[in-house]
Amino acid sequence: MKKELFIGIDFSKKTFDATVIDEDDLDKVSYAEFESTRDGCIAFLKWVKRQTRRPAGSWLFCG
Repeated sequence: MKKELFIGIDFSKKTFDATVIDEDDLDKVSYAEFESTRDGCIAFLKWVKRQTRRPAGSWLFCG
């Protein structure tokens, strides 16, 4: 069975909140807030990459 990395996003006008949960370690939850700008989105993707070693194809985004 394919394991997933769950990324939940709560969007608002100026910022968005993101939470990362790895199916292998459900006790570890990472949270961060980002600006709703192009630079904020780039920072968000870099942050997600630092949270896991899983390939991007196993990431599941939920907004």
